[in-house]
Amino acid sequence: MSNLKVLLKNSIMNTWGINKFLKEESKSEKVKNISIFLAILLGIFSIGMLIVMYSLAIVEQLGQYGYLSLILMSAMILSTMFSFFTSVYKAQGVLFSSRDFETLMSLPIKPGIILASKMIELLLLNYLFVALVTIPPAIVYFMKSGTSIIFFIYLFIGIIFIPLIPIVMAAIIAFALSYVSSRMKRKTLILNIGTLIVVVIVVIGSFKMDKIINIVIENSTSIIQGIKTIYPPSYYFTDALANLSLLSMTKFILWSIIPFIIFLIIFARSFKSINLRLGETFKKSNYKLTSLKTNTLRGALIKKELKRYFSSSVYVTNTIIGIVLVTVAAVSSLVMGGDFLIDQMAQSSDSDLQVLAPLLKQVMQFAPLIILSFGIGLTCTTGSAISIEGRNLWILKSSPLEVKDIFIGKIGVNILLLIPTIVVDSIMFAIAFKLTLINFMWTILIPTLLAILVSVGGLLINLFFPKLDWTSEVQVVKQSLSSMISILMGGVLVVVVIFITIGINKVFAITNINLYLGVIALLLLLLILLVCTILKTKGEKLFNKLRS
Repeated sequence: MSNLKVLLKNSIMNTWGINKFLKEESKSEKVKNISIFLAILLGIFSIGMLIVMYSLAIVEQLGQYGYLSLILMSAMILSTMFSFFTSVYKAQGVLFSSRDFETLMSLPIKPGIILASKMIELLLLNYLFVALVTIPPAIVYFMKSGTSIIFFIYLFIGIIFIPLIPIVMAAIIAFALSYVSSRMKRKTLILNIGTLIVVVIVVIGSFKMDKIINIVIENSTSIIQGIKTIYPPSYYFTDALANLSLLSMTKFILWSIIPFIIFLIIFARSFKSINLRLGETFKKSNYKLTSLKTNTLRGALIKKELKRYFSSSVYVTNTIIGIVLVTVAAVSSLVMGGDFLIDQMAQSSDSDLQVLAPLLKQVMQFAPLIILSFGIGLTCTTGSAISIEGRNLWILKSSPLEVKDIFIGKIGVNILLLIPTIVVDSIMFAIAFKLTLINFMWTILIPTLLAILVSVGGLLINLFFPKLDWTSEVQVVKQSLSSMISILMGGVLVVVVIFITIGINKVFAITNINLYLGVIALLLLLLILLVCTILKTKGEKLFNKLRS
């Protein structure tokens, strides 16, 4: 147990940057870190208040029908789904792509203890989000139900165990994919494809989740019993809080902790061997020297960056999902028709898609443009491009390369991922939605400009918020401030451009949609020029100051 405690302590200190923060001597860096911390707290508080307001809006109706406890059940199910979905991304990097694996294995510590520390690390990453989703509705329930203060003791005990099952499920998927890929030559490629397939299946399945729940409920005596049939822990969690039932809380804990312990016992034996196999490399034994190919400097840099990108399953699966989903949508619309795609969005259990679907129905000719822009906003490899170098950054900085060429190499990866996707998906969308020639051109031009802006902007953000002292690529790609800002950037850019365009429209009374889109394209172009200028001046200075 002492070994597990030490591993967890070191992991928390390094993952969350606590050690670096405590040892930081620069006053400006301390002020910067405190400002970032306060901004994160403000963001958490704002989201929490929004969830409270939403809960207050629906709690009265639930109370009238005698289903007040459903607000607890829905919060628990939502946090469970969130934990599973995010852990599918994280599990691979935390369990199998950690830099400290060889160091840990050289210590006199059992593999089972190391696996347990990694699993608990996954848990700690989820607790913040589980608490954020669960606590606000629980507070609203407490206010409306008039239950005892003991309710909060049950609540906090429940929060500890909510993520256990979804994390075990995500870890099983990660183990299965890693086990299969470790026995193959192109293990990283197999791992990337397998993870993306799982994510796509989960996303498509979430579209149908409401139909599945309705079928179960129709064959049950009540909503509560229907949910119990689908996911029993949610029933026991809800009953424990609603009725302050110690028996239900005990059942919930057992439902959660037993699979977790069984997983650790069974997979502890394979943990070490799979990690060792994933570290193996294959070489051709019949290599023959033939002609040697040459390439331009920037071409060689982009090729090198592409190899680095696709060599990391964590990097790929966390940054490419946007264009994968858009491509799935494009293929679906081509096969089934544009109307079918939007109808599926309208029937989705995702409230955002339900709201977006009627809008797309009204502007069918521009639906592909909106869908493509959404996918591009989620695809930003440059938000982690500098940080991913980690301790090897000195190699890049000591090479006889100009900083602008290094930047072009990293930006080129995102551009090469996005531009071909935009062109191919636009063609499929054009056929499915019967786009006019001018609308087809807009569908290619505006997403292309947005792709360039996201690519350059992501790199600039990473230069302002680098994270080079990581032990797992998950810390860079999923948890770093730079990656989070980069993901939000695409959506924020779209909203900002739309609001600016609306303002221009009010001043100049633009009624022609093509002129309207032309203004958007011009604004994106001006933003690209602005960000490129900042990258060339301030960005180069920030890069030169970096120390790995």
